[in-house]
Amino acid sequence: MSEPSSGNFPFGTPPVSPPVPAASPPIRALSGSREDFAGLLALERPLSNPLETPKPAAKAIREVRTKSAPKEKTLRVAAYCRVSTDDFAQESSIENQREHFRRLILEHPDWELAGIYWETNLSATRKENRPQLQQLLRDCEEGKIDLVLTKSISRFASNTTDCLEMVRDLTALGVVIQFEKENIRTGTAESELMLTLFSSFAEEESRSISRNCSWAARQRFENGSFRYSRAPYGYRLKDGRLLIHRGQAKIVRGIFASVLEGKGCPAIARELNARRVPTGTKRRDGTPGVWSAQMVQGILTNVVYTGDALLQKSFHDANYRLLRNYGERSQYYIDGHHSAIIDRETFRRALLANRQRGAEKSNYPREDRSLRDNPHSRRGILSGRLLCARCGTTLRRVTDRRTDGEETIYWACRTHLKDRRQCPMQRVRKEDLHSAFLTVMNKLAFLRHALPGAVGADWGSEPLRALLNIWDSDRHQTFSESVFETAVRDVVVETGVQALFRFRCGWELAEPLSLPDREG
Repeated sequence: MSEPSSGNFPFGTPPVSPPVPAASPPIRALSGSREDFAGLLALERPLSNPLETPKPAAKAIREVRTKSAPKEKTLRVAAYCRVSTDDFAQESSIENQREHFRRLILEHPDWELAGIYWETNLSATRKENRPQLQQLLRDCEEGKIDLVLTKSISRFASNTTDCLEMVRDLTALGVVIQFEKENIRTGTAESELMLTLFSSFAEEESRSISRNCSWAARQRFENGSFRYSRAPYGYRLKDGRLLIHRGQAKIVRGIFASVLEGKGCPAIARELNARRVPTGTKRRDGTPGVWSAQMVQGILTNVVYTGDALLQKSFHDANYRLLRNYGERSQYYIDGHHSAIIDRETFRRALLANRQRGAEKSNYPREDRSLRDNPHSRRGILSGRLLCARCGTTLRRVTDRRTDGEETIYWACRTHLKDRRQCPMQRVRKEDLHSAFLTVMNKLAFLRHALPGAVGADWGSEPLRALLNIWDSDRHQTFSESVFETAVRDVVVETGVQALFRFRCGWELAEPLSLPDREG
């Protein structure tokens, strides 16, 4: 047997050698979205080795979205501007302030203009006398504003107490205030200390300006160079001089004639309103003013209509309150200062007639300076003389009317009527006060013979001694307004405890009070 050739295999057909794989293409970078790659991984591809154990198909990759950064909240920003006078320079200043803040707010992309509040011709040092500031505070309470911009602390508040109170209230609401001049932004612990210091400086500056203005006004009073800044009804101003306004002067003469005919101030006011006579004034909302009994009363008691001028009839105290001048400041009377609308005799007769009508209706003249903080005419002998023992506010007359027509008169603390949380003192019946006064007077009358030995020969006062000497049995049961007026200056009331009667002679006598029925 011949040997097989080297190219032959002993066991038949030789196995086929696997083909040499072709050269792999170069790796290329792939681009695509997450969805593209997830699709590729999910494809079923053939196995490279038949002996390999099949692997489960790859699952699609679930897309995970990352949370984007929270978008910044848009701030609702408002500005408050104020100037104290209405001259040309100040008008330009208020326009510059408004334009500056408007441009500043619009330049911030994350700010939204919530409003610009501005006031002119207001030197008011108390926040209650600034209508636009009050509107700003109301809008902040309603959640319409997040940030308030203002030029300086002196523009925002010239009173330290008002400034701190407003800042604290707005901070509690989450509203921030930014003062440009002082570079103060509220909401931090340091800001309140800085506000206290700067607002104190602003308040002292206001006091200094007020003193300088008052001194300058007194100098003009003394040398006769004073000029009216606003003409009273019936006159018009020309070059600082008062000239008669013919149409309004006719109304003034008619008012004096009506009083001499026996008409009262309320009736005259109703008649003028029915005739649609303009008052020459406007309300805060811009609508024309209407006549009131107080306006008619002011005309009847104003000596300016006789052609004379009485200067410094009122003044401001240390707390910037406007008070009637009862002699604390000098007054200046100028005869023949301008043309008269009413002669002096007509003015005198009308004044007497008006006072007579007031006396008949218990509207006594308000000559007691201790009662001048009450803005209304005193109706009844107790009005303005009753003081709350808790908060010191005067008591107000309240009438409780039942469905059957029966009426009960109470006296209640004004602060308590506005907010019971600020003053808890309940109202007191008028009869209880009358009874307490009668008890005190009866005790004094019973002890009047022992008073000289107890307090001295010159006890009490002459009017009080005369009252006690003529105090008879009839008056033991009847409250007398004339006796109360003569003897008592005022009464400090604490419901359920006592009524402290402070006599004009300096005595203070207390009488217990019972609690009235619960308030409805």
